[in-house]
Amino acid sequence: MNGTSIGLVTASPYQWTWNAVGQGSVDLQVIATDNEGNSNQLNTTVSVTDQPMVAAITSPSSGDVVAIGKAVTVNTNVSSLQSEVAKVELYANGLLVDSDTTAPYQFSWTPTTIGNYQLSVISTDLQGNTVTSASVGVSAKSVVQPKHKLIGYWHNFVNGAGCPIPLNQVSKDWDIIDIAFADNDRNSNGMVHFNLYNGDIYSSCAPIDPVQFKRDIKELQAEGKIIVLSLGGAEGTITLNTDADETAFVSSLSEIINEWGFDGLDVDYESGSNLVHGSQIQARLPRALKAIEARTGGDMYLTMAPEHPYVQGGMVAYSGIWGAYIPLIDQLRDTLDLLHVQLYNNGGWPILIRWALRQRVLLI
Repeated sequence: MNGTSIGLVTASPYQWTWNAVGQGSVDLQVIATDNEGNSNQLNTTVSVTDQPMVAAITSPSSGDVVAIGKAVTVNTNVSSLQSEVAKVELYANGLLVDSDTTAPYQFSWTPTTIGNYQLSVISTDLQGNTVTSASVGVSAKSVVQPKHKLIGYWHNFVNGAGCPIPLNQVSKDWDIIDIAFADNDRNSNGMVHFNLYNGDIYSSCAPIDPVQFKRDIKELQAEGKIIVLSLGGAEGTITLNTDADETAFVSSLSEIINEWGFDGLDVDYESGSNLVHGSQIQARLPRALKAIEARTGGDMYLTMAPEHPYVQGGMVAYSGIWGAYIPLIDQLRDTLDLLHVQLYNNGGWPILIRWALRQRVLLI
């Protein structure tokens, strides 16, 4: 506790009794060591108070810049020490925005005009106790989206192009930034993870700071940039074969989007993903993506970057990978924002063009 040991426990269930003294923030750290000397630690910070209720806005943070007309997720931390929380109300510049009666008391707020806003929440418990959080000040500005968007992939790994770079060093010319990539769980259970680059033993590349990364996402979004998490890639896989897989896929990606503040997802599953005609992946993926959109505010930005055999290739054949994205595109037509087919990544493209010319078919 705050760097001072409060006891050693050598048998499960590994519990301590701690009597808090004084008010304020306290840093707690648990260090576990096995019989071979391997150790790991877990850190958390708690607030000690003598008040019956506590409430705080955890995001956005004071000083954040947001775009008018774009939904902002407001996360809170609310608890009652004597009762149960009955409701939490969100206010912007003193005006009631919304109320919530179910944990985790998360709100969607959309600023409509340029200017400064003070956000706060008022919480009430079943005994009638109320508490008002400290205000969080944000500013909203106007953003004009370009007619033609330049899309680029930010590499979350080391390759021939070099080290991952901080997002705030990305050129302002890019309009849509795809974070590449999310990772399929090694146990193939439908779970998806996003592991921000944290250094490796094969290079001297510096880790990317997750706090700064999230801050950079917010700042880029305030400038009108769209930040999406890309799924797949050349070696990317997906597990979506059962109802349990689908549930894990939806819940894990929804949590990732909410935690990191991504605008949405980019579907970039290629030949290693087993996305083929008649597969469970092809049948379940559109439904799963719609469920993720519903769980992340209802306005998810969705892009797709299939290799051309998955789309235009359907005019040559319609089995296996050939045209396998077409049912996805059709079922997601109402939520798909951008389709940018890879016209560079397969040697068969000139053959497809020649076939289309012979058949007088227009490739789009």
